[in-house]
Amino acid sequence: MSEQEALTIVLSALDQLTPRRTDPPTLMELTLCLGYSEATLDEAFMTLFACRADEALALFSQEALRLRPTELLSDYPTRLTLDSSYTGPVSYCFFPYRFGELLLATTPLGLCYSCFTLGDWQGTYAELRQLYPQATHDLKVEHEYLQQAIRYLKAPTTEALPPLHLIGTLFQRSVWMSMLLIPEGSHTSYQGLGETFGMPQAAHAVGSAVGANPLAPFIPCHRVLPKEHTIGHYHWGVARKALLLLPELLAPQA
Repeated sequence: MSEQEALTIVLSALDQLTPRRTDPPTLMELTLCLGYSEATLDEAFMTLFACRADEALALFSQEALRLRPTELLSDYPTRLTLDSSYTGPVSYCFFPYRFGELLLATTPLGLCYSCFTLGDWQGTYAELRQLYPQATHDLKVEHEYLQQAIRYLKAPTTEALPPLHLIGTLFQRSVWMSMLLIPEGSHTSYQGLGETFGMPQAAHAVGSAVGANPLAPFIPCHRVLPKEHTIGHYHWGVARKALLLLPELLAPQA
């Protein structure tokens, strides 16, 4: 089975997770719903994650998520530049990331945009143009920060996170900066994010800012879960969120 075939099957299986469900679907439910045999599901998960389907799904139970660590980093893992608006040059490229193609964009100050295309190049590029309507845009894959971003996606444990250029409102930037403090293998809630900058009661507003994250997966909004320890929502769908979380949940805890 190729990685692309496995990705299609795994995404269809993870798409059966629901944001507020406390227990993941069983293999029997998946075979009845999707039409794949248990052996095919196992082969797909083994191809991508070297684990069986039932082992992967069990990681998304309420109890398993409740046991994950919630510690935050004490400092930001990369250099940050903060702005409320931007009108300068933007370089961008499309990158075939293993979990779904990304449009990556950078200013001279740092990576400013990263978005799953879901196969829609024109629509995704139109979103970039809408975010920075007065910027000049240049398709330039060889840009230093784009290359560093690609290396980071290929080897996040050995390559440094590129500098980031966060462009948004003061509140949005506060939320995005807080998400950078969530280390791999950990998670936090919307209330927990608000607590990092003194607004624990602003969970709804925090959720809106999380949904507007311009730099997934570099700013790890997939590590923000509801306080009930369910998987919650994600801008690109629950399956993509689970796909990003799986290798982190499978890694041994320190």
